[in-house]
Amino acid sequence: MRPIAITKNPLSYMGVVETNPPQIYKKNRSPLTSDVRPYSIGDIWIDTTIGVLFILSNIAGTSADWEALGTVNSVTTDSGTANPVNGTITFIGANGLQTIAVGGTVTYQFEPLTDYTGSQREFRQASVQTTDDTQTDLFTVDIDEEQMLTIKGFINGFRDDYSECIGGDFVASFFRGTAGDVTVAGVPIININESSSGSPSFTIEADIGTQTVNIKVTGEVAKTFNWTATFEYAKLLSNA
Repeated sequence: MRPIAITKNPLSYMGVVETNPPQIYKKNRSPLTSDVRPYSIGDIWIDTTIGVLFILSNIAGTSADWEALGTVNSVTTDSGTANPVNGTITFIGANGLQTIAVGGTVTYQFEPLTDYTGSQREFRQASVQTTDDTQTDLFTVDIDEEQMLTIKGFINGFRDDYSECIGGDFVASFFRGTAGDVTVAGVPIININESSSGSPSFTIEADIGTQTVNIKVTGEVAKTFNWTATFEYAKLLSNA
């Protein structure tokens, strides 16, 4: 009689702890280090009150390590949870720097100075594409009466086939008096470096029709240029 071969059943229980997929627990509080049983490493805990997700990363005796993964509708921080207000989240640093996120746009600005309410410094990026030599707005900022601003930054313009480019920097100041129009202070400083068979260009100027300061770019006929600007501006409201 031939011996019967004994093989392992792939469904057989081979250890002291059964194999289970991670479990998801929904509770109206955050997990504690004492929340050890009946949880296993990899389990997910959702605090339904604040919408924060936690994962159990380690168990050491009677102590559990629950790590925050993020939030359902908010962003966790070192000091707690920042919840959006009408889609906007504002982080205020110890130095007064604010980060404001709205949709796909992030704006950095400083808190208003004492006695200069509304005065601010902002960091921005902007982009536009041109397909001809028509002057096109890359960025526009309003100036109200009794305000001034200084703006500086970098501009890049790159042809879509990567064969031609233009780049440079600029700094300029503008002001608007009581019942007056926006006016450039002195002459804007504009430095341009370009490699092109034509004459792409950029400038910054005042528009008294709209009472704005405009960064403008000009491409070339029958050519596609992609433009980006990285810049900052500081506004001053003389209301001290």
